[in-house]
Amino acid sequence: MKKDFSALSFSEKERICDSVFDCNRPYWHLYTDGTRMQNIFCNEEYFKIGMWCLAMTLFPCRSARALTFELMSNHLHLIMTGQRNGCIDTFELLVSRLKRIFAKTGRIIDWNSFKMDILPIEDIQTLRNEIIYVNRNAFVANPAYTPDSYPWGGGCAYFSPWLKH
Repeated sequence: MKKDFSALSFSEKERICDSVFDCNRPYWHLYTDGTRMQNIFCNEEYFKIGMWCLAMTLFPCRSARALTFELMSNHLHLIMTGQRNGCIDTFELLVSRLKRIFAKTGRIIDWNSFKMDILPIEDIQTLRNEIIYVNRNAFVANPAYTPDSYPWGGGCAYFSPWLKH
């Protein structure tokens, strides 16, 4: 039977969130440094390639899952759950696919600076803050976008009004 969550108190909802958080540990913020990297995704075609590569990497992956992401012109952010090595392996597979596909398009990119860092996310409040940080990254770079309108990120899954329907 489906439970009516609207009837629960804030404290009850928080206990459910805490329980779900604990059941899905560990969490990570995996990112690359855009100040060191040339632009990768320079136009819509290249962003689409990035999205397809990300989807092809994440969909079959059982060792790590992405909760949200943001592809930026010269870097990326992933909020993930899974063992640390599984998240790192997922990133490395993504990069190998990007390298191979961009090489086939004739696009020359120096991938040496496309290195990832990974930060542990220890509690639910930090997870919430990291999700917000990642999903508003495009807005910070370009105020024409909002977290739910940026087409190269996961913000629409958190902020879109159509989800209420």
